[in-house]
Amino acid sequence: MTEYDRENVGEIIQGKGTWFTANLFRLIAKADSNNRRKLFNAFPVEVEVVHQHLTGNLYTTQETINTETY
Repeated sequence: MTEYDRENVGEIIQGKGTWFTANLFRLIAKADSNNRRKLFNAFPVEVEVVHQHLTGNLYTTQETINTETY
């Protein structure tokens, strides 16, 4: 993730950009809590940035419990 991505999360979620992180941000934003938890296991920083943008809160420990259900 670039500094540009961090500074422009809102615009990216709204559809700006076609690079990998832009598409990942939109996927994270659309994901339900179970799938967001799974994405967190692979992309913790990106999930944290999107979650904070959407909710204004940190992605809590309870939400980040590692799930093996696929």
